[in-house]
Amino acid sequence: MKIKIFCLITVLMLIISGGVFAQNTQELSIGSSLPGNLSSGQEIWYSVKAAQDGLLIVQTFGDTDTCLEAFDEGMFLIVDNDDGPNGYNASIILSVKRGSTYYFCLTGYDNESGPYSISASYPVFPQLNAGSFHSGNIISDDYLFFIFTAARSGVLTVETSGGTDTYIYLYDDNLKYLADDDDGAGYPNDRLIYQVTSGRTYYIELCAYEFGPYTISARLQ
Repeated sequence: MKIKIFCLITVLMLIISGGVFAQNTQELSIGSSLPGNLSSGQEIWYSVKAAQDGLLIVQTFGDTDTCLEAFDEGMFLIVDNDDGPNGYNASIILSVKRGSTYYFCLTGYDNESGPYSISASYPVFPQLNAGSFHSGNIISDDYLFFIFTAARSGVLTVETSGGTDTYIYLYDDNLKYLADDDDGAGYPNDRLIYQVTSGRTYYIELCAYEFGPYTISARLQ
């Protein structure tokens, strides 16, 4: 993962009546996609107002190597991303609150310039239930998300099988990191074990070091 220096926000933001006002910020609507063209060294700002609680994904498309940083209404950096999961394109997934506005700073990696498009949407992830499995293909540096809802409290085991070298992260319903595993089931497979609470929703992120097929399963004891 390339290291990206944080966007310089002080020249773009003014404090007015106790709030934060972003100059030259384009509004990015949920479900929309906007085209653009980056100049070398340019920062382009977008704002997204969440219409509901849940997860929001903002990502770029095209051949230009982009970087994204996400900020809350107080202009505190939440997360940044470069090259994930689709090659040159940046992708950020946030847990958002209804009515809150989030700001995104788009730049080109290493002052790269070129055309791009950017979109915002509420992602729909496949459900991974206890006693079930999901199979498919995954590429190097890709990530896939699955939802697990605990029908009862107990010990959750998430495991991969096959010949593709993968690793797993587990998050709560606010995308707070809980646990991870790499090769816990013996290289190249993973086994993540975590105590879950009845009725809670968890997000499982599956990542890969290489291209290949995968199978991921869950069980609750």
